[in-house]
Amino acid sequence: MAVEKPYSSNNVNLKAPSMTALRRFLAVGMALALLCPCRSSKTPRRPLYVFAAASLNTVLTEFEKSFERKRPDVDARVEVSGSLVAARKVSEYKRDGDIVIAADMRVIDSLLIPEFAEWQVAFLSNEIVLAYSEKSRHAAELTSANWPEILVDPEVRVARVDENLGPLGYQTLLVWKLADIHYGTQRRGRSLFQTLSRKVSRRLIRPDAAELLPVLGTEADYIFLYRSMARDHNLKHILLPPEVNLSSIAHRNVYSRASVAISAAPGRSLTIQGQPILFSLTILRNAPNHAGALSFVKMLLGPEGKAILRRHGFAPVSPPRFHGRRESFPESLRGVLPNPATDRETIQ
Repeated sequence: MAVEKPYSSNNVNLKAPSMTALRRFLAVGMALALLCPCRSSKTPRRPLYVFAAASLNTVLTEFEKSFERKRPDVDARVEVSGSLVAARKVSEYKRDGDIVIAADMRVIDSLLIPEFAEWQVAFLSNEIVLAYSEKSRHAAELTSANWPEILVDPEVRVARVDENLGPLGYQTLLVWKLADIHYGTQRRGRSLFQTLSRKVSRRLIRPDAAELLPVLGTEADYIFLYRSMARDHNLKHILLPPEVNLSSIAHRNVYSRASVAISAAPGRSLTIQGQPILFSLTILRNAPNHAGALSFVKMLLGPEGKAILRRHGFAPVSPPRFHGRRESFPESLRGVLPNPATDRETIQ
């Protein structure tokens, strides 16, 4: 029986390749190198960090793709959360970021200006709606007139965003207080604000709008949401009166009659008065990718960005409204905002 010899270098043919074979090998290698350039030869993409309100998640996902097609040298990295959390990533957690986009101008004003940012631009308006599903209790009876009576039903489950983490949370509380004023429910001893504050359990208070959506139709019958999100996700919803829904500049004096207290950061409380909803953005003072941030903001505030925003149910503010020191506003964005205002009142 033949026995296989153990492997050793003595079993290997060490004959050197011919010069012809070597030339062929080198020629094939050079051709492959030309066809498949090494990855390291590419210009590295610079990251651009955008800390944004969770209610912008879907629209910014689409916008990010369009932006990167125009700027393939930039790697846009959008992180969504409650707006207060987005700002605290910079002010408290000391994260390096380029852009912050909040669902309320007061977030940037209170937590970022002047230490971390010098200006902001209000570029979107919105309103609060009441969203529901086909499984919601009393959905067949629901109208824009009787919704407060339906929500106070002990069997009806309501969910909302945490007022200490995102503007949608405290704006929802303001809507409840404004409903008391508008419908006179508080005078009749049936305060919507007090009733819903008691009945909404902690497990139905979510950190941001994106995490609120999954509870509708499962754990909750009704949620308070931005109209843009309700439309974007094809949710059934009713519109609330303009005196209540925080959408109207004409009703800002009515809105200011309601206020709520929040914890904006550890050891820091704020009293929030009602005012029309305005989403805003800023480029941070020490933005690592300042050039990429300028391009991102310019495109978002321009025709292409506005078209994407409208497709997702947002109402762009036209023209966008500036707040801050004129000299701090980037020259390359002056075409988007031809006459930056310095008066705070022009943006409220």
